[in-house]
Amino acid sequence: MGLGATRREAVLANRLMKRLGDSIGTHVEVLNGAVGDYASSQSLLYFITELVQYRPDIVVCLDGFNDFSHSTWGTKFGNGMWLPNTTRSFDDSLSAVLSWDGSLDKKTTREIERRWNPRVIRREWRRVKREGRAAATTHGALAMVWDDPSTWSFKREAVKWYLENSQSLRGVCEARGIRLLHVVQPSLLWPQNNPSTESEATLLSLFDERLPKLSRLAPTYFEELSRAFGCQLQKQRTDPLVGLMRQEGFLISGAHWLDGRTTDMFSDPIHYNDAGQEMIALRLAELLSEGLSWVT
Repeated sequence: MGLGATRREAVLANRLMKRLGDSIGTHVEVLNGAVGDYASSQSLLYFITELVQYRPDIVVCLDGFNDFSHSTWGTKFGNGMWLPNTTRSFDDSLSAVLSWDGSLDKKTTREIERRWNPRVIRREWRRVKREGRAAATTHGALAMVWDDPSTWSFKREAVKWYLENSQSLRGVCEARGIRLLHVVQPSLLWPQNNPSTESEATLLSLFDERLPKLSRLAPTYFEELSRAFGCQLQKQRTDPLVGLMRQEGFLISGAHWLDGRTTDMFSDPIHYNDAGQEMIALRLAELLSEGLSWVT
């Protein structure tokens, strides 16, 4: 989406468009369809209901972390069981819309308003802290909605859900003659992307303080994803795109793409600064340059 970039020209999609144009000597239009906080289920719905109308030649899907983190929290209703990611971005928004137009009963409406009141959030955060429980405070009402980070756990259902959504996206693209490049995004939380600088180590340490357990659960998620897909994602490199995209059930990992870096690439453990967005644009351009020869 561009979070972490300091200017519009530095956003990944814009950098990719320039690199591809320079590489193949002709203009390449890159449409940025990224949405903050979306997981694979929302991306799939967004693509088939809206983005497909742009008739793209190639679709690049760079994701994976939100599927992991959203499922790790479990439900918002206290039992911590796994909940499909379709409810993450839409669930609270839908409740808010329904409360605005009067569709919800007054009791539910009052509870929604209470939970998103900043004073209530701060009061609840102090209460949780007094009780000796950890409180997540980085995402506004998260401290209330997902309450106790010590209950977060790895959910294997999330891996299956992610791969099923990926398969559905491939099916839609194949039916419409669209090429798909699906990449598991780099993140400081994957085992392949350990902090390489003091600044990145500080970022990860701060993240651990605010969202405990996620960094310890992330390697398990990544390894389970590799095993479920029948390949070792971390061992894949930039093989020719033609060969990769002709494989059935193609998925590639970008977790190693920032290996060997000597400067900071992350603005936080999930998002990239200008240098990180440039590096990922370079990796994508390397893969896509050959793939663009298919476009007629």
